[in-house]
Order: sequence, then structure tokens, then C-alpha cells
Amino acid sequence: MSSDRKQTQLRLAPDVLAAGKDAAAARGLDFNRYVERLITEDTTGVRAAGMAAAQRLLERSNLTVACAVVVMYLNASGIPADPTREQLTALAHQLYDPRCTAAHIAEQLRTWRP
Repeated sequence: MSSDRKQTQLRLAPDVLAAGKDAAAARGLDFNRYVERLITEDTTGVRAAGMAAAQRLLERSNLTVACAVVVMYLNASGIPADPTREQLTALAHQLYDPRCTAAHIAEQLRTWRP
């Protein structure tokens, strides 16, 4: 039986090898498949695409949390706030703007009164 796979040898520090074997086992892979997968993901752009998608998700998630905290803080401070979806979207756009200042945000928040 012939195989198109090539055998290679790695020299790894014992703690790196142990960490790699643990990571492989946690993913249900043997160590060889785990190393092969890491190399494939690193050289084909799969890892970069996944990281970019995760970053976009975190940015949206963190922005949602930030907006929720603003609403709760205003209400807890005795300042009624009940923003519409459009007002939240406007704040999100403003927060992404590198020229955004505290004065700009305060101006935006003043429009949130019910």
C-alpha cells in the first residue's frame, strides 16, 4: 500500500510536546493530524479568515454590551433613556469613528430621552 504522505521528525521541548498532545486530544485528533491541521490552517489562510470573523463578532458583541451598559448607567443615574434601534446604530457608528469625542457621545446620548 502506497501513501502520498511523507514522514518527518520534529524536535520539541518536552513541555511543548505535552501541550501539543493535550491540545490534540482535546480536539479528538492524534498528534500527527493535529500538527498537519495547524500547518494547513496556517498556510492556506483558513486561520486568518477565522480570526478575522471572530474579531468582527467580538467588535459587534462588545459594542452591544457597551450600548447596554450606557442605557443601564443612565437609567440608574436617574436619567431616563430608551434609545431606538436607529439611535443605537448612530452611536455605534460614532464609536467606530476615530475622531469621536466625549462631547460627541454626550450630544448623541441627549437624544435618547423617552
